[in-house]
Amino acid sequence: MQAEPDYVSHVDITVQQDLPGGTGYLVCGEGSYGSEGFFGRLDAVKRLIWVVYLENCNPFVSVSIKSARAIFASSSGVVITVNLEAPEFGIDR
Repeated sequence: MQAEPDYVSHVDITVQQDLPGGTGYLVCGEGSYGSEGFFGRLDAVKRLIWVVYLENCNPFVSVSIKSARAIFASSSGVVITVNLEAPEFGIDR
C-alpha cells in the first residue's frame, strides 16, 4: 500500500514544556498546511506517549501547567485543558 501524500502532514514542535519531576514533556505546534495544530506528551527520553492532532484548529502556540492540568492554546483562540492524572493522558504504564 502506497502512502497518499495529501493525507500526510509534517509537524513541527514549536513549544516544549518540562513536566515536574523529570517525567517528560508537553509539546505543541503546527502542521505543514497552516491550518493544523497539535499537542502531546513525550516521556523522559522524548518518546511519544500521546498526541492530539486537529486538522482545522490552527497551530497550538502555548502550554501551561496548573496543578495536574495542562492548558493548550491555539493561535485561533481554541483552548483545551487536559487532566494529566487521567489514565488516557498520563504516562503509559
